[in-house]
Amino acid sequence: MKKNIFIFSIILIILISFNSHKIIDQIYAQKKLISMYQNKLPEKYQVIIRETLAFYNHKMKKKMVFENTLFNDEITSNKKNKYLLSIYTNNMIKKKRHGSYLEIYDDNLFLITRTGIIAFTNSNFSNKKDLHLEIIRTNLNDLLGWSYITKWPILIWDLLILNDKIYISYLNEIKKECYNTSVFVADLNYKKIIFKELFTPDQCVKRYNSYKKFDPIQAGGAMSSFSDNNILLAIGEFKFRDLTQDPKSIFGKIIKINVNTGEYKIISMGHRNQQGLYYDKSDNIIYSTEHGPYGGGEININLSPSGEVENYGWPVSSYGEHYARKEDNPIEHKMEYERAPLYKSHKDYGFVEPLKYFVPSVGPSAISIIPSNFNNVDEKQISMVSLGHSDVGGRRAIHFFSLNNDFTIKTKTYDIVHLKKRIRDMVYADKLNKIFLFMDYSGAIAVLDRKK
Repeated sequence: MKKNIFIFSIILIILISFNSHKIIDQIYAQKKLISMYQNKLPEKYQVIIRETLAFYNHKMKKKMVFENTLFNDEITSNKKNKYLLSIYTNNMIKKKRHGSYLEIYDDNLFLITRTGIIAFTNSNFSNKKDLHLEIIRTNLNDLLGWSYITKWPILIWDLLILNDKIYISYLNEIKKECYNTSVFVADLNYKKIIFKELFTPDQCVKRYNSYKKFDPIQAGGAMSSFSDNNILLAIGEFKFRDLTQDPKSIFGKIIKINVNTGEYKIISMGHRNQQGLYYDKSDNIIYSTEHGPYGGGEININLSPSGEVENYGWPVSSYGEHYARKEDNPIEHKMEYERAPLYKSHKDYGFVEPLKYFVPSVGPSAISIIPSNFNNVDEKQISMVSLGHSDVGGRRAIHFFSLNNDFTIKTKTYDIVHLKKRIRDMVYADKLNKIFLFMDYSGAIAVLDRKK
């Protein structure tokens, strides 16, 4: 065993010294090789390998290479509209399956991985065989440490670039085993980005708490531009459901943060795990999506974000159900519904009804406004992408819809483009009139274009 560890370490050091990104990416693609070492090595050696690879990826690697695995494949939507789809895949991200987030700024496409690697390329890369993203150095390791970066494969929750500033939301351990969703900010620099704290609340959810529930996957983290000097941040409830209806708690809320002072104000409450957030400045509307429990994913709208705090009902009202089934565990089932009844109405209990809910859920993720010229329609559209573990019922797809004057969905024009891949994030490139997607289990950047 010691001989194997020594040989592997020497090979790893040689690869790092030669900056051989393609070789290391191929190693990541060899699932059997990685699994063998990860499962059989003592934990202390696994830690060394993880931190060594993290050091290489953050500090030495110059590019992230995405290979073109699909080019201009024709796809037909439910309404018989035709699109062209191209996919560029990175083996390292595909192996990790943890996803990444995208942003368009200054005609560049930016990507951040869940472990905080930031890279970019010019967004107009049509017809290229491979996609090379230049990696930007950061000081995240100085702020968080290699052990923390490698401890949480879901460290980063979103990326936002505004007015030459770059914002990232992340899972923050503010004291031992007590976590929240915080925000770093930095001046945008293409050589090195120096982050500092913008929003670090003193509230946190303990991993081992009185509620006996904890899950960092339900941290929310979606961000959006907002009014002057403010951005929006969605904070999930980490499975500590009682906090969502507590007006003094930041959990289960959408807040606005002043980018100059870091001060915040609650905009809405009663949320579970918000994965999509978008502010439509022209109509002064906040659109958000969130994952339900077993079913009950939602699209919500806030028509008066500057008014009273809106309440969206979780965990009192939901169109989903708890995972604890009565026939499997009647005691836990009873306890879950006593604490969180999940009434099948929001309005009857004083809450805002969702714009749309999904039963079964589709795993609603990023949401945005798409101009009318993308789909050649007479009005702007709302677009939402979805995750899911199957290809049916609107999962693994991109949804297009518009609203009536009474802010209800026009069901006749609701359209779904099934891409058959879990879609984590989406950005629209105005100058190119294209939609960029990130497919997390595929480790892929995709480009969706309307067929002319």
